[in-house]
Amino acid sequence: MPAGMRCGTLTVPLDHSAPAKGTVRIALAEIPANGPRAGRRGALLLNFGGPGGSGIEALATDAKAFAELGERYDLVTFDP
Repeated sequence: MPAGMRCGTLTVPLDHSAPAKGTVRIALAEIPANGPRAGRRGALLLNFGGPGGSGIEALATDAKAFAELGERYDLVTFDP
């Protein structure tokens, strides 16, 4: 896991129009921006797509590929 990567879960309704149908937990990960505070622009949500793939694993494995973006943006992804 890259230095500074934080992981957690988010609980959301399976169906927003029918909350009684229950909830599901989505795994999330974030690598906070590492550049000067004045140059930070916010968060960037990365959806790596593809059925069965892990967005968290992709970000962890390819973190160096996102180094330039990681200076200005918090990089956030999830496992669908």
